[in-house]
Amino acid sequence: MAILLMGLLVLELVAGIIGMFMAVGHIHLVQSLTQYFIKRNSFPTQAGSMNRKVTIIIAFVVLIFLIVYNLRKNSRDSSRYFDELALHLKGEVLSVDVPNGYNGFGILKVKVLESNINNYDLRNKSDTYYCIIKNGLAEIYQLGVVECKPGDIVIVDTQKKEFTIQKRDGGKIVKDIILYTNEFFYKYVKKHHQDL
Repeated sequence: MAILLMGLLVLELVAGIIGMFMAVGHIHLVQSLTQYFIKRNSFPTQAGSMNRKVTIIIAFVVLIFLIVYNLRKNSRDSSRYFDELALHLKGEVLSVDVPNGYNGFGILKVKVLESNINNYDLRNKSDTYYCIIKNGLAEIYQLGVVECKPGDIVIVDTQKKEFTIQKRDGGKIVKDIILYTNEFFYKYVKKHHQDL
């Protein structure tokens, strides 16, 4: 019974780890690891052998290491990206799109009111980017834009890592900015937006 409970706990932890990988766009790695475990039949059964337990423990440790390493690397890369961008932008929200399946990330189309950068477009140079600025308009890819409505004012300060929503009714919401790395999100964006 104890082995079964331990096996269920390990499976729950692995499912959570898989969810975290998928949330940050590492679907191919998750699929490879899942296929490996299925082929090796390494998930615990009621009887459970010592080799299976050792394999599960090693796989779990490796997955934890990969997650911690990847999160730290992504955080450093994201911080460096925003520091180098050094964007200070104020704009009026024209439209909001929060597609399902992207962990709350959405697309804001904004009329630029003030900006220290007039043109910013990395579409041909990078797979991931925070925004596009062109011809007095901006498209911003931000977490939590569901709280924005057309007519609200947004302020982006990448050096402070802050995204501020000034509501029409006088309210104010401040969020962290994050560089989203999910390749499927950018495929959605390219298909449905980016008409700048």
